[in-house]
Amino acid sequence: MAGGGTWPQCAEILGIPRITAEHSLTVLKRSLLPSGHWPLLDVAVETVAKELDTAAALRVDFAARRRTLSTWQIPAEDLEALTAGLTRLARVDSPLTQSVVTALVWARVTQGDYLHSPTVEALRQAQQSTKLVVAAIGQLQTPSNRRGARLRFLLRINDYADGLASGP
Repeated sequence: MAGGGTWPQCAEILGIPRITAEHSLTVLKRSLLPSGHWPLLDVAVETVAKELDTAAALRVDFAARRRTLSTWQIPAEDLEALTAGLTRLARVDSPLTQSVVTALVWARVTQGDYLHSPTVEALRQAQQSTKLVVAAIGQLQTPSNRRGARLRFLLRINDYADGLASGP
């Protein structure tokens, strides 16, 4: 946007599916236009874009992170380390767990939505259900479930992702 791009162009650059971006804009407009707040949002977004443009040295290239992680999956040995000692979690070494962890790490490292992670997108493209992965992530992220082994697992996933994001 700092370079004069439109909202849909910005979404495309960020790897946000066009339909998702259009839906988000529709919801925002529905909420902000009647109250006259759309111009405030527009100014705020433009201000942030300009600040980011001037602070180029501090910017994280999330597009590069998404490209790097586009085919990445959690290595088996890393998954084993993340799940070590978490005996109360069922089937921590399953392909489902690998998909869940891969999607959550992708989301944290790229600051994206796990629903748009390559893992979930691959299931959609293969016309397979995403329900199991989405439900398992929901179980981990539901605040009332954040205790015991699930909490330790989620914290380990976040620490792992933060380590990847900070680089070597």
